[in-house]
Amino acid sequence: MHHRLIRYHLDAPWKIHSELLKLTPNLVEGRIHVFDDDESWPDSGEAITLFRLARLFVSHIEVLNYLRAPALDGLAVEVAVNEGPRLLHLLDPFTTRSLCVLRTLCLEQSPDAPSTAEILRKYPSITRIAIIFDTYDKDDAGFRNPNSFLTHFTIPDPIVGGVVAPHLSEIDLGYKQLDIDYPLYLEMLQSRRKGEHPALRGAALLTDGRTAPDPATLDGLHALRRDGLDLLLLGEEEAERKMNGWTYLKPWS
Repeated sequence: MHHRLIRYHLDAPWKIHSELLKLTPNLVEGRIHVFDDDESWPDSGEAITLFRLARLFVSHIEVLNYLRAPALDGLAVEVAVNEGPRLLHLLDPFTTRSLCVLRTLCLEQSPDAPSTAEILRKYPSITRIAIIFDTYDKDDAGFRNPNSFLTHFTIPDPIVGGVVAPHLSEIDLGYKQLDIDYPLYLEMLQSRRKGEHPALRGAALLTDGRTAPDPATLDGLHALRRDGLDLLLLGEEEAERKMNGWTYLKPWS
């Protein structure tokens, strides 16, 4: 029966995950949540090959050391504070081993802008980025401040200069219990819609509904819609359901 499974969602120690994944080679979508933080990670050994896996969420970036997924299109990862550089380091052997072409990347929790920008530079096949901020942790440069993240992705980047991932066609942002600088968000979108051939075609902004855009920002967002940007704005429960979808978390029916 296990070989017929196409969707996998389990919270368990990695030892249990690894045994079950070996029995489910036909998975198309997987959500791997490792809850035993005291468990030591074993030697990687031979990778578990999931030939049809197209969408994957992992709660710990170390899981990538044990998998090979040639058909992977979308990857969602929980990124704890200071883990951005390690994610970049682990992605390289994983994608080389898998020979996969990533199109969508979702980062949840506390990603930092410099590492995210470097991932997008190194993997230009990623045309959609989704980021869910649910941990505020401002370092000296402010890169993990979600609003500073907006500044970093404005064209040109006023922090380091140049352009961060000009090829992105969709930028989706979710904020959990965090405030957003709406004018700065509008400025970021506007900067990516300029030029003769703007890459940005779609965007989503999901919040907990605690604050609303000011009238001037709303006017600017509506203007972008009229200009052809596929823009989604959601709050509260609708926003949470949508963010769950970004990490392949679906309600059980």
